[in-house]
Amino acid sequence: MKSKSIVIVLLLILLTAFGFYSSRRLEFDADVSGYNLGSEKDLMEYEELQKEFYVKKKNETVIILENKKGWKSFEDFNVLADISSFWKSLDEIEGVSNITNLAYPRKGLLLVRRDRFLDINDRAAFNKRMSKIDGFKDITKKFISKNKRYALLHLKTGSNNGISAASMEQFEKSEFRKNGIKVHYVQYDVIKEGMKRMMRKDSIFLAVISSFLILLSFFILTKSLKGLLLIGLVIASNLATTLLFMLALDIGFSAYMITIPCIVIVLSFTDVMHLMYHQNQLAADAKDDNELKASILKRVKRPMLFTSLTNIIGFVVFLTLSENDHLFYLSLVAIVGVLIAYLNSRFVVVHLLTKNKLMIKRSNLNFLNKAHNRIKNGVTKNRKLVQIGLLGALAGILFGVISLFKIDTSDYALGTKETTQTEAVEILRKEFFGAKRLEVAIHIMDQYFWSAEKLKKLERLEREIKKMYNPKFINSPTLLSKRYNRFLRNGQSGAFMIPNFISEKRKKELERFKPFLGGDGILSTDNRTAKIIFGIDDSELEKSMERDARFEKILAKYSDNEMRFELTGRDYISDKGSYSFTIKILIGIGIGIVFASLMTFLFMKSIRESIGLVIVNLLPVLATLAIMFFAGIAITPLTLFFLSILVGICVDDSIYIITQNDKYSGNLHIFPIFVTSTVLAVGFIALAFSNFEWIRPFAWIFLVGIGMAYVMDLFILPLFFNRNANFDERG
Repeated sequence: MKSKSIVIVLLLILLTAFGFYSSRRLEFDADVSGYNLGSEKDLMEYEELQKEFYVKKKNETVIILENKKGWKSFEDFNVLADISSFWKSLDEIEGVSNITNLAYPRKGLLLVRRDRFLDINDRAAFNKRMSKIDGFKDITKKFISKNKRYALLHLKTGSNNGISAASMEQFEKSEFRKNGIKVHYVQYDVIKEGMKRMMRKDSIFLAVISSFLILLSFFILTKSLKGLLLIGLVIASNLATTLLFMLALDIGFSAYMITIPCIVIVLSFTDVMHLMYHQNQLAADAKDDNELKASILKRVKRPMLFTSLTNIIGFVVFLTLSENDHLFYLSLVAIVGVLIAYLNSRFVVVHLLTKNKLMIKRSNLNFLNKAHNRIKNGVTKNRKLVQIGLLGALAGILFGVISLFKIDTSDYALGTKETTQTEAVEILRKEFFGAKRLEVAIHIMDQYFWSAEKLKKLERLEREIKKMYNPKFINSPTLLSKRYNRFLRNGQSGAFMIPNFISEKRKKELERFKPFLGGDGILSTDNRTAKIIFGIDDSELEKSMERDARFEKILAKYSDNEMRFELTGRDYISDKGSYSFTIKILIGIGIGIVFASLMTFLFMKSIRESIGLVIVNLLPVLATLAIMFFAGIAITPLTLFFLSILVGICVDDSIYIITQNDKYSGNLHIFPIFVTSTVLAVGFIALAFSNFEWIRPFAWIFLVGIGMAYVMDLFILPLFFNRNANFDERG
């Protein structure tokens, strides 16, 4: 038996080493822009629409120049021009576009003039332009923020690598920084790489710190180094095997996958803790190792199977209802992780538990039993009052949750602690482009698009957009027509309008010059499809969806036999997907609890206990949701994935209590449940050190949730038993 144990341990060590070594090749999907929760069908239809438009690919880096005094005076814009010249002088920069070097074409009587939009060499000309600057918002909004504090430089680079660190350092040492000009770099490749490093670091760091806290608190409570090493090895081997599965199927590790290690750690620890506890309880009466193993399995195989199935069933629901890769792969990996944890405990770890080598030295805490019995006696004595209070609390919390319940998007939650890159992106969103971009696809039913009637209809629709969304910007075919009309009128701001009639000659000119007027991505190559694109600030998901629904009704009124309008865009699709995604997670959590209740009824033949299981697990979940609402924590797919882990912990403890063989003789084994609850609550404190904003609050949320579940399981659930229950650790 000893040699068999050694072989098993060596195999687990080799598997762990191989898994973690191989995991270096695991791809971290850090492209946040690709975290779209929309259905694959909607995304494919949108991509098909995109193919009709030509959009020139750019190797571009955006620099935001912050001037607290504002970019207002003649001297300010000369400084801006000098900064542009600095960047243009660098070898790695192929071109710089900003408001000071922007060419402004105007059609004269005999030729086309290309003057600078802002003449920084002539103060009088500059002041004349600035006095009428509000008439050129279609130009200025791309370069200067509304509050004049921020100016944009668009740098064309030779590759996707963006600006080098050496160039940034050179600028930091320049005289421009001495003038109080602060620079923010927006390099999406840098953001992506930073996100990838953060995800890798966060996943490893949280797993290590959480495991350390779990093992340390386990050792303090059990005084067992052997048990500590065994539990650590099992957790590590289960995580390593799960990572190998992801590698085998080439599944990338996205932000949603951060919950996977938590799920594996929770289930691994719970199962192994109960195995070791029953080894301690049964070893003295067993004749040999085989009898001991049989006795242990008699006590734990049913709850181990029930808890694993309960956790799996929720993810099976996710998998069945999934409409996109994120939910599908998360569900698949979670199912495999749960299955690995179960199989390892059920068929491998049990062979390491022998009669003569106990894995835990302590399996009883007398003071704990006495304290629990005092509380239990008080609860039992006031059974009716407790039950009424419980139902009242459940009804009150349920009413509060339903009243406050709202689903939010998860895009912002993907952010990390504020960095220079995230600060730059936030400035772009707030001051220039908005947090989301929506599109109105215009399907042109006849061959004539460039008509004054159609364009004026689009102009009316744009007024509806401004009224409903207050957009940061709008790009549309009307913009092209207005710009060209202004060009024909010698660049006068008052000519920025749609003419009453568009001749055949002008139609051809609009078609010819549409790339120079900003038509890329606005008009399809065959002029049969067009777009209105606008950027908006972020808002609560439900309010956003209600607003979109109202706007879709407006689009339906504007649609006719000549043009049909459709609201679309990746952010619009993602919002719909986020809502659907969240509802499916809630359905999965609910089905998991109901499944556990059904299993209790089928195997324990007790409808009282099955109802009790639902009640004692529903209350902590609803209470946790209520806490999240009052603490201002958004209900997103990401936060609900973490909530599902809490549900798993609660249900697992309930199942272990209900399926205990000693229950009807009046004894409840609370030590493994106490250790499991305490250790996991301590382990999740590691979440407070996460770099992700949305993860950190779960450090104390888990503490509260696990504590509440513990009280419900030990003092409320026994009220649904046929006999009184005592807290006693005798085997």
